[in-house]
Amino acid sequence: MNDSLLKKSNEIEWAEAHRFLQFSRFKPIYDRAFHRLLEDLMEKGNNLSDPAALREQYLSQMDKWINSSQINSISGLEAFPDRDVIIGVTHTLDDLHITHHQSIVILDKTYAYYKRIRPDIPVRTIETLQAGDVLVFEAPFAHYGDLHPHTTEILNRCHELSIPVHIDASWYGCLRNFNFDYSHPAIQSISFSLSKGLGLGSHRTGIRYSKKRWPGPVSISNDFNMNIISSMWIGMKFMEKFTIDYAQEKYGEAYTLVCEKLNLTPTKALHIAFQDNVPVGVRPFLRTLVDDVNELK
Repeated sequence: MNDSLLKKSNEIEWAEAHRFLQFSRFKPIYDRAFHRLLEDLMEKGNNLSDPAALREQYLSQMDKWINSSQINSISGLEAFPDRDVIIGVTHTLDDLHITHHQSIVILDKTYAYYKRIRPDIPVRTIETLQAGDVLVFEAPFAHYGDLHPHTTEILNRCHELSIPVHIDASWYGCLRNFNFDYSHPAIQSISFSLSKGLGLGSHRTGIRYSKKRWPGPVSISNDFNMNIISSMWIGMKFMEKFTIDYAQEKYGEAYTLVCEKLNLTPTKALHIAFQDNVPVGVRPFLRTLVDDVNELK
């Protein structure tokens, strides 16, 4: 372990440090270098005048970026030939709710957004899934910082019942040692974003992979080149500068140290761990130890 990390670790009052754990709305890493690049890009301006060409360049670059990880292994995206720019993964989620409405179902511990827009949304178990459902499922599953422990059984059950599954993969980009094949026949679409991996949550950009196209808001905005040029452009510049493994490579050692010091159970996601089977956010410790930004105040 490097001397700088050890020195900063010794300056933290670890006995009192649990109060800085985050118990909801876990904040992903926002590196100082991310902010510097964003400021630099904004100063240079944006003169991109061909939205259609930019869209194709963005989709190609993001596909390469997603598949370039050296510390994770995913496969199966080639089974989804229809690809669109999305304004963050919530763009896909909104599309699904508009398109399928009453048929949408979720599992327990899924992203709270669904219940915020539809408080009575059905929460299924493997046993209560039924024909006619449309399941929105997370892979990786945010609550666990990894795959849901019953991912294979859930997907197989959906395939048996002809339940289409739409994957929220927004947490891919902040993980290590994550392995998954997205080509399962039940899966109909997968959506990724740059929010968790590159701190671009306020700039809302991502990609949706689909087996077949449907006439929802995402398809319409792409067909008519109504994508947000500045978000695509910023996303491309960030992907040029930062690899998909950047945050894990920079903060991974500190994450291990924090989990040891606070007796937390680590996950595969960089900014959450478990304390007594409850997920907690650890970003304040990582930025304080590594990024020279003291969030332990």
